[in-house]
Amino acid sequence: RGLRFAMVLTNTENGVIGIVAGGVEVSMMQWTVFFKNRDQQGRTAASQVSELKAGAASAFRSFQAITPRVLYRGVGANMINMGVLTGLQLPLTNVVAAAITRGEDRKLTSTEMVAAAFTGGLISGVVCGPMDIIMIQQQNNGWKLAQTPSTINRLYGTSIFTRSLSMACSREAIFTAGYLGLAPVLMHKVRSVFGVDEGTSKVLSSVGAGVIASTISHPIDTIKTCMQGDLQRARYGSLSQTARALYAEGGWERFFNGYKWRTGRTMCSFFIINECKHVLTDFLELRRI
Repeated sequence: RGLRFAMVLTNTENGVIGIVAGGVEVSMMQWTVFFKNRDQQGRTAASQVSELKAGAASAFRSFQAITPRVLYRGVGANMINMGVLTGLQLPLTNVVAAAITRGEDRKLTSTEMVAAAFTGGLISGVVCGPMDIIMIQQQNNGWKLAQTPSTINRLYGTSIFTRSLSMACSREAIFTAGYLGLAPVLMHKVRSVFGVDEGTSKVLSSVGAGVIASTISHPIDTIKTCMQGDLQRARYGSLSQTARALYAEGGWERFFNGYKWRTGRTMCSFFIINECKHVLTDFLELRRI
């Protein structure tokens, strides 16, 4: 199906589909974001040392403290973030795809599909960066969504919302290239080469594209998360300072803290978002008949 959903619908329709798909994904997968962000910021190691010193009883209380409310802290900000991002990425990819074909009535090649999605994701990262800061600070400090932006602005100034923006754009470019470009390409390849049914090809392509996109982008995401979680720059300063600090903390492996949580989420996300798009696209097309 490739970019069929992007090419037959208007940009407004693509945007609405993206908002719905992004909201559904976050409502299902937000808990993995909690663990991913916790591990990337090195908060796990510190809590484990504290628990060992305090004894088994304290460790059990800490485990009990991880309630659904804690796991879904920041879900509002992330739902807005993911909804808006996906709502932007679909029409942006559509615009780039139209520019690539120059108005010709033809399908995109595999390379063009990935390139269009990469570019659309890159542009959407401008919105993603500030929203990620709000979500991460909410998770770290337990603030309410309504108070978090104003609190951040009061403590650090408006310019802080651009912190690690280049990393946010880079991550979104790779992520979008994965679910809007690579996943559809792999789905076609799997079906044509192995002759499997559509459902199996969707699962296999989501897994394959998810692993590839996560592996390439995870070091970028780790740097971004650490910088945005440490707005006071106590441990992580500039981008280069953060990279050096992370390497000093644990070598190259340190850049892959939280990898299992993010990869698991990405594989599921690719499947969830693409399924939402396909179902909603079919629904909108039927309404036109």
